[in-house]
Amino acid sequence: MIAAVAAGIALGWGVTGPNMVEFSRGQKIAAKWDRDHWRRQLELPPETSQLTDISEVFQEDRVILGTWSEGWRKLDVEWAIRLSPELIARWLGFLSVREAWPDGELLRRWEWVRQEIGNRPVFIVILSAFPKKELLGLGETTAPTTDEIENIRIVFETHGRVTEAMSYELLTTRAESRSRIDSVPWWQLTRLADVLTFEFEKRFEEPLVPRGDFHRSWRWVVPMDELTCSKTTIKVVSRRKIRSAEFSLVSNSGI
Repeated sequence: MIAAVAAGIALGWGVTGPNMVEFSRGQKIAAKWDRDHWRRQLELPPETSQLTDISEVFQEDRVILGTWSEGWRKLDVEWAIRLSPELIARWLGFLSVREAWPDGELLRRWEWVRQEIGNRPVFIVILSAFPKKELLGLGETTAPTTDEIENIRIVFETHGRVTEAMSYELLTTRAESRSRIDSVPWWQLTRLADVLTFEFEKRFEEPLVPRGDFHRSWRWVVPMDELTCSKTTIKVVSRRKIRSAEFSLVSNSGI
């Protein structure tokens, strides 16, 4: 038990609470106005009076795995997200503002997540297969093949040493538009749903018969063995691609 607690602290899961600097970042993000994907990439001002959504808290804990051409622009459509102590602190900071939490709610939720995450880093791997569009968006589109999101292997590589990943599928589905597939709240499909789901958020229900050419999968990924270095690279290998993202495993904990 003592060893488990020590390992949790080393990973940043402080027993006294989250990093309050990151918690404050999340609170500030909660008060920002919403911007769509393209306007965020170009750092343009928002066109709406609606507050931003929870995805803004991902910050440096979300690393791009792949892009997709819409014909005249490229968009990020595949990611690896580390559910780091810093990300969870920002997430809880965001919710604390938008839900007006009472005293004690932060530490209650923090302890829940700390127990569920455990002593190994947890990642969400998001892979996509979208229709191919011709240059400038002209001409016919080509339906995608889903082989590169279905037949894959995920590993961690640290200083040349490969560690197998234990992963399970949260969801694989399809939609008729990119915006609809982007709006899937994957956190509702995890064991952390009760803690991370926004009180006023619509609960996700997959269509009985999913339709459309925009395919996506979400996976919960954990290394099977302990990662002893400060950095690691998560790799998604398939027949035609090797997608990779580097992450730091060093965290700061405590209030």
